[in-house]
Amino acid sequence: MRWIVCVLAGVWSVFASFGPARGANLIVGMDTVDYRPSYWYENGRLTGPDVDVCTRILVSLGHAVVVRSMPWARVMEELRSGAIDATCVAARTGERESFLVFADEPLATNRFKLVVRAGVRVAGPDGGVDLTPRLVGLVRNWAYPFPIDGRMDPVYLNDEALIAENLRMGRLDAGVLTPHGVASRLSDDVAAGRVRDLGDTFPASPGFMAFARSKRDSAAVAREAARALASFKRDPAYRRIYQRYGLT
Repeated sequence: MRWIVCVLAGVWSVFASFGPARGANLIVGMDTVDYRPSYWYENGRLTGPDVDVCTRILVSLGHAVVVRSMPWARVMEELRSGAIDATCVAARTGERESFLVFADEPLATNRFKLVVRAGVRVAGPDGGVDLTPRLVGLVRNWAYPFPIDGRMDPVYLNDEALIAENLRMGRLDAGVLTPHGVASRLSDDVAAGRVRDLGDTFPASPGFMAFARSKRDSAAVAREAARALASFKRDPAYRRIYQRYGLT
C-alpha cells in the first residue's frame, strides 16, 4: 500500500491504492476540530484510530480515498449538495437521514459532558438535571444525544473553545462539551471551582460512516462498508489500531 500526502491551501488529501481499484474515488470530508479520542490533528495532519479504521475499510473496498478537512458545517453542506462523498464519523439523526446514507455498523462512540458555572443550580426535582431556562452552549451543527425541546435555551457557537470562553465570561450558564473539550479547555477552571464538571450526564451515542445520498452508489457503498467494518472488528488488527493510540 502506498500513501501520498499533499497539503495545499489548507486542504490536505490522502490518496491510497490497495491493489486494483474496484470503485471510484471517494472524497471524505472531516471536521477541523480536535475530536479526541476519535480523531485529531498533529502538525496539520489528520490522525486518530477512527479515521485510520474508516480509511482502511474504504481502501479495502477498492476506493482511492481523498480526505479533505473543513469546518463541520461545511462538511454537512457539501454532503447535502453532493460536493463530497462521505464522512468517517457522524451521529445518526432523522434530519441527516434525508441527505445521508449511514453504514449500519457503528464506527465510533460519541460522549458529552455537562459543565456549569459556579453558583448555577441545575438539579431537577427528580434528582436529574433541569436546564430550564438556562443558557446552554452547544456547537453549531453537532448532533447531541438528547432533545433540545425547550428545556434549555441553546446558544449555538462555532466550537468548544467559544463555549469555554463564554462560560468564563459569565455569558453562559452551562455548556455541553466532549470529555477532551473539558480537559483541554476548562481543566484549570474546574480545578479552581469556577465551573463544575457534572460528568457523563448524557448517554453515549454511536457514530457511523455516512455517505451522500445524492450519489448514485451511496447505498451500496454504505452496505459494503458496514459489512467490511463488522468483519474487520473480528480481526486482531482492529484492536491493535486502538492499542497503538493507547485505547482499548
